[in-house]
Amino acid sequence: MRLTIIGSAGSYGSAGISCSCYLLQDRSTSIVLDIGNGSFSLLAGRIEPGEIDALFISHRHHDHLADLISFYHYLLFVPGARRKRPLLLASREPFDALALIFAVDLAGIFELKIVAGGESVVVGSMRMEFAVADHIEGTLATKVIGDAAQIIGYSADTAVTPSLVSFFAGVDLLLGESTWLERPGGISGGLHMTAEELAGMARAAGVRELVVTHVAFPATASAAAELARATFDGRVIAAEDGLVIDLEARANPDLP
Repeated sequence: MRLTIIGSAGSYGSAGISCSCYLLQDRSTSIVLDIGNGSFSLLAGRIEPGEIDALFISHRHHDHLADLISFYHYLLFVPGARRKRPLLLASREPFDALALIFAVDLAGIFELKIVAGGESVVVGSMRMEFAVADHIEGTLATKVIGDAAQIIGYSADTAVTPSLVSFFAGVDLLLGESTWLERPGGISGGLHMTAEELAGMARAAGVRELVVTHVAFPATASAAAELARATFDGRVIAAEDGLVIDLEARANPDLP
């Protein structure tokens, strides 16, 4: 399974960095996790959008779903783009928000599916499982099991919870948000994780690798990753747009 970071900014974009969007691929299936503002043009540079099998929206904030409208119009108007009907997965709350934001018939382009924590969905050769995250109502974290039994977890936006530690137990790679380097004054808990909190969750869950993403400018992912290394003993990677991580190559270092 291969992970490509399309957009890694937290809460809002910054110069040269788009908002949340992550492409997962194995030999036969392509899944996109979130599609925040600024991400679609970069996504289209990595994969023909008509080849995407499924799109998961973790919650209703703009930095996780704004470029869905670009994806929709691409499939609607580009000749030959609609090679398949992508599955659009989200909890009920993002679908309600999308109905208010976009005056378009999403069901005419996508296959809509409401999911909830504790449920799972098979998409081609991958299986997606979902868990409730501690952010706004309707936010879901996910983990994706690929065709070689490799597992990538995606925290979405969340605070640390015991249930998420259990949910991510033993995943090969955790794609986790660290919006803040340190928790801002006046925010005692919830909403997002600091780098130290994310690293603590990864350590408690026993994940093999941690990718630190969704860091809000002017903080940087490299600074958040450095802080995370003080708590998490495994490999820590700073997310950057365009970065590709191949789990199969990591598991089989002798592969060409």
